[in-house]
Amino acid sequence: EYAAEAGRYVAPRTPTEEVLAGIWAEVLRLERVGVEESFFELGGHSLLATRLVSRIREVFAVELPLRALFEGPTVAELAVRVEEMRRAGLPVLPPVVPVERTGALPLSFAQERLWFIDRLEPESALYNISAARRLEGALDEAALERALGEIVRRHEALRTVFAEAGGSPVQVIAPFGGFALPVEDLSAPGEADREAAVVRRADEEARRAFDLSAGPLFRAALLRVGAEDHVLLLSMHHIVSDGWS
Repeated sequence: EYAAEAGRYVAPRTPTEEVLAGIWAEVLRLERVGVEESFFELGGHSLLATRLVSRIREVFAVELPLRALFEGPTVAELAVRVEEMRRAGLPVLPPVVPVERTGALPLSFAQERLWFIDRLEPESALYNISAARRLEGALDEAALERALGEIVRRHEALRTVFAEAGGSPVQVIAPFGGFALPVEDLSAPGEADREAAVVRRADEEARRAFDLSAGPLFRAALLRVGAEDHVLLLSMHHIVSDGWS
């Protein structure tokens, strides 16, 4: 072992520290984590902190508040807090269970915020989450369409729209009615023109606003650049997706 002040690795000294160090390494995607290293200096942020707290809940059966990580951002400090909570026998929050989909469903606080922002600034693309992926080689376009459709079928969030009932927003989950992947052929012009067209279409798609009340809030489009060269465009509104998702 080496002193933390010297910037050297300090190995776990107790079973709790060892388990916590393993969780940290898993969440941060590191080979190992010393017990005196700061979660945030290792690359942790609020989203990863939420994942960390969730894993601690699963492993130790304690409801560690998120602020505990900010107050003591090392394995050593957090291990003390976890042991205190385990000795105190504090109750764990009840598990999340499915609810009926027959009535109006409330929004989370984050979703409410995004819904109100959309009402204030309709037609805004500020909260679009977009990506473009180059697909090189032979591509079965029908199989890609079926795969994307299966993702939409499995994930209710991608079939959700946000209506208004009594002046308040509610979530409405639409049944799966199939999925069509539009294909645009850009293979005709010269190579320079094709690349410019790809960039232009990707930018247009990223900037195209979503209608939260009508949906869909997930879109995909395939650009055929060549016989074995395609670009897949994906867009979602932040109200149904986030960085973790």
